[in-house]
Amino acid sequence: MADEPTQVEQEVEAIAEAVLEGKDAIEIPANLIAEESEAGDAAAPPPAASSERPFAAPSPPHEPEVARFAGGSEVAPSRELIDMVQEMTVGQRIKAALKGNKDARTILLHDPNPMVRKMVLQNPRVTDQEVLAVARDRTAPAEVLRMIADKREWATHYAIRTALLANPRAPLNETRSFATAHERERAARGHEREARSRDAERSPQAAPAAEKRGEAAELPVDPVDAEREVNAIAEAIRQGTDTIDVPDDFTNDAAAREISEEAKSLYARIKNMSVPQKVKLAMKGNKDARQILIRDTNKLIQRMVLQNARITEDEILMLAKDRNTEKEVLRLIADSKEWLKSYAIRLALVENAKTALGDSLRLMPGLAERDLKNLSRSKNVPSTIAAQARKMMSQREQAQRGPSH
Repeated sequence: MADEPTQVEQEVEAIAEAVLEGKDAIEIPANLIAEESEAGDAAAPPPAASSERPFAAPSPPHEPEVARFAGGSEVAPSRELIDMVQEMTVGQRIKAALKGNKDARTILLHDPNPMVRKMVLQNPRVTDQEVLAVARDRTAPAEVLRMIADKREWATHYAIRTALLANPRAPLNETRSFATAHERERAARGHEREARSRDAERSPQAAPAAEKRGEAAELPVDPVDAEREVNAIAEAIRQGTDTIDVPDDFTNDAAAREISEEAKSLYARIKNMSVPQKVKLAMKGNKDARQILIRDTNKLIQRMVLQNARITEDEILMLAKDRNTEKEVLRLIADSKEWLKSYAIRLALVENAKTALGDSLRLMPGLAERDLKNLSRSKNVPSTIAAQARKMMSQREQAQRGPSH
């Protein structure tokens, strides 16, 4: 039996129904409704003042990870637009979610209120690419992923279905309903890939290239297949049962010092390696190899570098400080109890604007007063982090003064 909707959910549904029927009196800026081609150069008016009761307890101002939720867009929403949306009332955000353009959807798909995110999925202009980005997000609320899984149009989309099955936050009851059909389709696609591979091997033009590459150079397109294959390769390497050859100068630290001046040549050699060779090198390689492979375009390879037993705390600290480090790498660092023993790494993660907001907030309570003070004034961290630093400083000052009488 389905759970009865709460009062808050009922009120959200009532607002949504009024918006969809055009009976609401909620005002939102025009540049959140018109698509880019329609927007022209009109300036965005500020969010309208509203006496609306904030029935959902407001979450702290949220810093959307807009680059990850841009749904394939090359340009993320502007900082000004993000701030504008964050300052809206719940009612305004619901209307923007249901009626908004791509910029509005991009921001609101990462709204701290799950009900607002669900309203974005009801927007008739939402694209498969935007839905796919949410299905891949391992921080998305289960109820949002459930809504995607329950909609037949999305549940029959191969890439979206694959992402849901690979997402540990997706509810099992919903994904189980299409898991069997997905496995059949995945197997069929695998057979097609094998057939194409056999045809390519029979081609005289393909033979020299295959011989030059050595081993299978590419991973399956299906992310579930790709992750399984990389994990299988990694396990064989750990057990010492693999037959993958990599040059000694990539695994010997002394050799690394000698060839570090030939970084360009080193980069070219690694770039031309097969996937299994990169996996082995990521897990066994020296510092030069690790520095190159942590920037590999394949996130699975990056993950394997972090499993290298020889990676040092200094290397992790450099990654935590570097704003070019991939968000997935920062997430893995933030999830490691071993690396979080280092105060410098914890501070670097909080100071890095690309670290997931939830991870940064989780790491802040242990920071020293001087670092909180720097964060509270910093223009290089999300506004939420600066505000939280000020709040923590105030709380500590109050605690030092003791209870007021």
